[in-house]
Amino acid sequence: MRDYARMVDGKAELPIEKGTAKIEHVRYSFTSPAGGRANAETMRNVFKDPKLKERISFEVFTPEGKTMTIKNEKQLDAQA
Repeated sequence: MRDYARMVDGKAELPIEKGTAKIEHVRYSFTSPAGGRANAETMRNVFKDPKLKERISFEVFTPEGKTMTIKNEKQLDAQA
């Protein structure tokens, strides 16, 4: 998770056709609900950090292949 946080610190850039682009948002994916549950506290800590809460979101895949996107503590609590 720390690597993801470093990517959105305003300094990381990706090369693109016309120069570079800053990474402003990342989505961390869990391939199972169990993985999301096991990392709920880490997600909660991200949402409490003013520098990260708008820059990292989480995606959890269900066994059926559907996704749940979690962008804030309220959505995280709804999945509990």
